[in-house]
Amino acid sequence: MATENANLIQFLNQAIDKLSIDGAYQWGHSGACNCGHLAQVMTGESKGDLLKYSQVREGDWTEQAEKYCETSGLDIDRVIRVMLENGLSIDDINHIEYLSNPSILQKLPNGHQHLERNQKQNVIMYFQAWVTLLEEFDRQGRPWKQKRKQDKAEVIIYDSIPEDVMS
Repeated sequence: MATENANLIQFLNQAIDKLSIDGAYQWGHSGACNCGHLAQVMTGESKGDLLKYSQVREGDWTEQAEKYCETSGLDIDRVIRVMLENGLSIDDINHIEYLSNPSILQKLPNGHQHLERNQKQNVIMYFQAWVTLLEEFDRQGRPWKQKRKQDKAEVIIYDSIPEDVMS
């Protein structure tokens, strides 16, 4: 039975397996860090390619996600778009990088609610807790990625200065 969160659960489990088997983990490497491992399984891209894509624009995954533009044509934005299409939000990418989503941290065993970001075992624990949370969401019929209202200001362009601005 397919669930709202099935794709994300599958990708997180693949990332857990990859991290458990593959010793290549490095927080400062955009292809081998927390987000890098999840991006690898979501996109099929190699860690080397992810690193190359991320170097076109300055910043770590958090900054890359904040600068995301779906029409830029940049490979890093294509990767982020795939991640967004598979159940993540920009906020999720930020939280993955720092292992910081409070809802996920609450699912960790007592004494593990503060995870250091540069520890492979902590990433595995975080992803496992996330899977547990997603499975709970599925039992409740709730999707992880809520439809959020865009916080974009309306921009109005005038041919001339409106009279009410002049007074």
